[in-house]
Amino acid sequence: MKDKLVQTGHRKGYYRLKSIFVGFLFLLSVFALSATPVAITYAATAKQGEAEAKEEVTSEVVEEDSEEDESLSYPQD
Repeated sequence: MKDKLVQTGHRKGYYRLKSIFVGFLFLLSVFALSATPVAITYAATAKQGEAEAKEEVTSEVVEEDSEEDESLSYPQD
């Protein structure tokens, strides 16, 4: 190890920080891999919820239109 220190000019703290950084990147990648299924499930649920909400809005509009048509079709004296 001392030969490497002399050859590169780096000190012991450099290698300690480098190993901490590599460990941090490893933990970050494990976190990202474990969060991926959750993100996919969330996106699918949100997409499904939007579709259901859109169906509810369109059905309300159709019902309101049919009520207006009925009131227009009967002559009011």
